[in-house]
Amino acid sequence: MRKLVIGGTIAAFVICVSGIPNKLKAAPAKYDSSTNFLGTDVNNYIGQELFLNVKPKEEHDYGYNGFYVVNKAIPENVYKPNTLYYTTYDSVAGRYFKVLEVVKHPSASPGDIFEGGICFLKLEEKNTKEITFFEYNSQFPYRFPFIMVGFYEKQKKLLKGSDIVFTDHVANTMLEKTDFETGKPITMVSGQSWNVFDVQILEGKHLPTMILKNAQGEKTTAPFGTKGYSLAEANNYRKKFGNDVFGKILQGNTILGMTKEMCKLAWGEPYSITGKIIATRKVEQWNYDTPKALMFVNDRLIEVKK
Repeated sequence: MRKLVIGGTIAAFVICVSGIPNKLKAAPAKYDSSTNFLGTDVNNYIGQELFLNVKPKEEHDYGYNGFYVVNKAIPENVYKPNTLYYTTYDSVAGRYFKVLEVVKHPSASPGDIFEGGICFLKLEEKNTKEITFFEYNSQFPYRFPFIMVGFYEKQKKLLKGSDIVFTDHVANTMLEKTDFETGKPITMVSGQSWNVFDVQILEGKHLPTMILKNAQGEKTTAPFGTKGYSLAEANNYRKKFGNDVFGKILQGNTILGMTKEMCKLAWGEPYSITGKIIATRKVEQWNYDTPKALMFVNDRLIEVKK
């Protein structure tokens, strides 16, 4: 797979979802580069530089949706259209755009900026200085094809060089099982530490990718934002609970005598808790989406119900 470079570095983004307001919101707090998709805080895009991520080769014929020469989403206004009324792939892919202005939807009510969650970003292409309008939808992050350069730079600085310990479930479902460079199989070891070697955007991948390296030098990948414990957190839990118990937690297993804290780390938050007091003892049942439940007396697990 090929990687894409932004200004000599590799791009990354993360997705956040916001609701849709009926009215134009007051000016939001200054953008802190902590998210890539801003939802309804659309004014924070103004002045930001955006990189338009590339698509896999098989999608090039379809170009891009959402680019118009004026802020009106009709076929006649498509920016540099192909025969399918998409914007031609080569005319915008991999380009940088500066957000000049947020433009209200032409059908928005007076005092509103959104119509059905949609407004427009007025963009200036970095090299040609051409102006285009992008149809921005505050409801659907996956329709935002850009990477905010400021966000990428901050997040890569925070992530690169960090060490992560994943639960077995996350490792088995989110990490690739073959070496990123050699293609050879990787033996997954429960509780091993992975170093964030790099963060990249790969062709054919909708989400950004963390490049991870283990102590053996094997490299694998995981989507940006894949949850795990920092190495410091993992070491603290090992010291607090012991290696055996923390190993069970990473495997998603519970054993009798575990505390509520341990069980929550192993199974996550229950969807409901029922409880009562019996002879001064607090008895609780933690219910999960599966048919299983955990029974506690005071702070200790006494039964796993099936």
